[in-house]
Amino acid sequence: IQSLHNNMNPSTCLSLFLTISLIFNSHAITPKSNSNLYKNVCKDAGKDNQRCLKLLSPNPKITSAKDYLTLSKLFLEMAIEKATKGQDYLKTLIKEFPSSHAIKNCATSDYDGLVMSFRSSLGEL
Repeated sequence: IQSLHNNMNPSTCLSLFLTISLIFNSHAITPKSNSNLYKNVCKDAGKDNQRCLKLLSPNPKITSAKDYLTLSKLFLEMAIEKATKGQDYLKTLIKEFPSSHAIKNCATSDYDGLVMSFRSSLGEL
């Protein structure tokens, strides 16, 4: 996952998270029992299929999820963790570039909103 994170800028990674979370939410109400659910979700990601698999396959809880609701919860927990780490990194950049309003806005209000949205989605499941 670290190499995937290093090869993607934060907005690309977050865009992928949002795309996948929408797919998860559309499947969350569908009862199924299948150990490869994450692969089915990644197939629905279309051109981002391989990036989706690289992101999800290292997580044994995600790869062994038996239903879409569990998979959705695990994915959102991972998204919250990664978004929080991304926000922490951007906050360190604020110290390096204190005059950058773009970094400051992204590290504060943008990421605050993103993490809050993921937490809200998790609470709705």
